[in-house]
Formats: sequence, structure tokens, C-alpha cells
Amino acid sequence: PVTPGEGEGSAEVLSGLDAGGGDVLAQVMEKLGQLGVDQVAVVMLAPAVLLGGWFLPLIQNILIAYAGLKSFRAIQSPDPEDDKQWLTFWLLYSLFDLVCFVLDLFLWVIPFYGGLKCAILIFLGVLGGASQIYPLLEPLLLQGDEVAKKYEPILEQHLKKLKEQAEDKLKKLQESKQEKTE
Repeated sequence: PVTPGEGEGSAEVLSGLDAGGGDVLAQVMEKLGQLGVDQVAVVMLAPAVLLGGWFLPLIQNILIAYAGLKSFRAIQSPDPEDDKQWLTFWLLYSLFDLVCFVLDLFLWVIPFYGGLKCAILIFLGVLGGASQIYPLLEPLLLQGDEVAKKYEPILEQHLKKLKEQAEDKLKKLQESKQEKTE
């Protein structure tokens, strides 16, 4: 199969579909295969959109497991490009998950919202969309990083205090337990 970005463009490949009948799904799958699209991802998305409910989290978890597997393989390979793709995916996934945490409170009522979330995950990971989206978000991420750098020392100081307090309490608990056993 042709990998994304090589050969025919998606518009050219998909324009050849026979809309007048026949097995359109088989035609779509064949054309997507010509684009190098992972057919499993497309097959997984269709039931998720149609069934919804408990099926969507299952599909999302399968996609995350797939991304984990691809990340493992990227770490094992000598090619730095796949490392970049999967690091970029995980960065964007973490931002996506954070945004969804807030949006889920309001948008869960929109039909096919869960399916859209699955489609975004497929786009970011399976279809390599993370590499396309990252350049758009990079200026915002750089600004956010500058702000974070200002507050890191304060956060580290608070975490150090919390760690010391926890260690002190643990030490006192251990001493009190020893006194009771004696």
C-alpha cells in the first residue's frame, strides 16, 4: 500500500468510488488501503459511532494500547522519525484527554460525540495526524512552557515541603507502632 503523503492524494483515490451501487464499504476499504490507511482503525470506528455507549471506551482503550505498541516498536527501531511521531502523539493525546475531561461535562449530549473522539484518536495516532497538528499548536505550547518555567520553582518548593511532611509523619507512625509493640 501507498503510505500517507505518497502517491495519489486522498481526493483522487476516493473520487473513484462507485456511488451507483455495489458494496460501497468494500470499495472504501480498498481505496483506503491504497492510501496506506490502517483498515483496522476504520473498521473499529464504524461500530463505535453506531453503537456508542460502553463500546466507545473499549475502542478508545484499544487505540491507546495500539499507540503503546507502536511506541514500543518505535523505541526499538533505529529510525528517529517514528520516535518523533509517537512522542508527538502522546503529547497531543495528553492535551486532548485534558480538554475532553472538561468538554465531556457539556458535550456528551451531542450525538456521535464519542465517535468523534474516537475519530480524533485514530487521526492522531493511526493516520499520523499528530505530525500535522503539532506545528499548528507549537507556538501555543512554547508560550505555555514559558509560563510554566516561571512557576516550576514554586511548585518544586511546595512538593519538597510536602515530601518532608509526609516523611516526618511516616517516621512518627513507625515510632508509635514500635512503642506499642514493645
